[in-house]
Amino acid sequence: MLGDELSIANFYLISVFTYLSQTAEYEATIAQTSKLRTWWNEVSQLPSVNKVCT
Repeated sequence: MLGDELSIANFYLISVFTYLSQTAEYEATIAQTSKLRTWWNEVSQLPSVNKVCT
């Protein structure tokens, strides 16, 4: 999941984070997981992810 290429784990978590990022609990949850925050910040900027998730 934290590698250079997207995997099935990435695609699963993208859908979870798309939903989670729209909740009130997002900041409290993501504050405890710096690696996931970094992952989401990077992955959410990918053109393919933006195309599908927006």
